[in-house]
Amino acid sequence: MQLQTYCFKKEVLYKEISVQHPIVDSYFEFDNSANEPIIVIPDGTSDIIFLYDQSRPEIYLGGTALRGRQRIFPIDGCAFGVRLQPGVFPDPLRDSLRNAVDSALLVTRQYPFEVMLEQMMAAKNFSARIRIFQNIFFPWIRSHVHPLTKFLITELQQKDKMEKIENIISETGYSHVHVNRVFKRDMGFSVKFYIDTLRIQQAIYHMKKDNIRNMQNFSEQLGFYDQSHFTKSFKAYTGYTPNQFYEVFKNSRRG
Repeated sequence: MQLQTYCFKKEVLYKEISVQHPIVDSYFEFDNSANEPIIVIPDGTSDIIFLYDQSRPEIYLGGTALRGRQRIFPIDGCAFGVRLQPGVFPDPLRDSLRNAVDSALLVTRQYPFEVMLEQMMAAKNFSARIRIFQNIFFPWIRSHVHPLTKFLITELQQKDKMEKIENIISETGYSHVHVNRVFKRDMGFSVKFYIDTLRIQQAIYHMKKDNIRNMQNFSEQLGFYDQSHFTKSFKAYTGYTPNQFYEVFKNSRRG
C-alpha cells in the first residue's frame, strides 16, 4: 500500500517513485507554480523537502503530521522530497527530528544540507536529484529504533485489518506500558496513533481504488467500531469527512 501523505487539486503537478529500500520509502517532486494549498495527512514517517527553485531556497526536515492540515511551510514553486521509512532519521539530527512531530526543522545551513541544496538547484531532472541525495546523504541516515519498535512497524504495515491494540501488543510478549514507552521514545508518538494512522491510510487507499457501497461494513473491516467512529477519526486525520474527501479530491493527483 502506497502512503498518501499529501492531497491537492489537479493544478499541482506531482510525481513519485516508491522504492524498496531500508532507508527510503519514496522520492517525490512538486511543481506548485499555481500556489494551490497542499494538505498533509498523517502517515507515521518523516520527510526531507528541498525547495530548490524559489527566490529563497531552503531545506526542511519534517516529522509526521498529527492531523490533517496545510503544510507548515508553503510549497509555491518546485520542490524535491524524500519520504524516509518509519523510524529512520539523519544521524546529526535524529534526536531533534524525533521531537519534531507535527512540525518542521529548517536545516539549510547545516552540513551536508547546504552542499546538497546547491547541487539540487543545478540538477537538470528528477533522476539527477535522486542520485545527488543518495550519493551525499545515505551515509548520514540510518534506523535507530529498538528491535521491538521495528517488529511492531513491520507487523502493522503487513496487516490488512487493524486488530485491537491490546491484541497487537500481546504478540510482543511485553506489557502495554513497556511497548508504548519504547515505541514513543523511538518514534515520537504512541502505538495507538500509528495504528490509527495506518487505518486512515488504508481507508484512503480503498476509497480511491474500490467502489465502497456499504460504509458501515467498510468501517468495521478497517477495525473501527462503526461508521460514526470511522467518520470522526477520518475527519480528525484528514480535515474532511469521507464524503467530503472524495468530492474534493476525486479529480486530484495523489501525493
